Amino acid sequence: MLKPTNKAKTANKFCLLIIVCLLVPALNSCAGQRTVLEEKKKVSGTLVSGKPSESHYGQSDVWFIKSADDKFEIVPVKRQYRLAESEDDGRTPLMRGLESAVAELVRGPSEEEEAQGLGSEIPKGTVLISVTAARGEGIALNLSKRFLAGSGADSFDMRLDQLKRTVDAVVPASMAKVFLDVEGERVAQATGDGIDVAQPINQ
Repeated sequence: MLKPTNKAKTANKFCLLIIVCLLVPALNSCAGQRTVLEEKKKVSGTLVSGKPSESHYGQSDVWFIKSADDKFEIVPVKRQYRLAESEDDGRTPLMRGLESAVAELVRGPSEEEEAQGLGSEIPKGTVLISVTAARGEGIALNLSKRFLAGSGADSFDMRLDQLKRTVDAVVPASMAKVFLDVEGERVAQATGDGIDVAQPINQ
């Protein structure tokens, strides 16, 4: 058998070098393409199933009292609120929107709004306890007993009107019935004032 000459060995090495030089870029290109495809899949998955990173907001009317020429009127004030992104608590967007609006109502007007003559008959210290599904149907709006604190029939009538209008701006009766509870008990009459509270309050 003939042994390859040095010249033949050199030629073989040169051919092998050329093959390697051609294969390495091609393999790198395939790997890079595979990486790009994998990244595209990841991005696509995020867009389809991922939750949006931006905050979403809703807007509603909250009703306060304004005095002018010894007269009182109930006027709307716009409030913007953030909608919770998580729906794991089982509450509907309507319920979360109602919670935000009523929370703004019991908080009362801002200092700037007070300077413009706005006030509220909702007693300070009133707490929104919860907004949940009502027994049977509709939504139960549960306030602390401070909401029923005295000041007379006229005061209670106006605060109830503030609440009704604020609730109706978010949840009209055609969408769902909203019932008023105080400390977990359905309200039928204002304590001490003898004012009947018609339920649901957004009827």
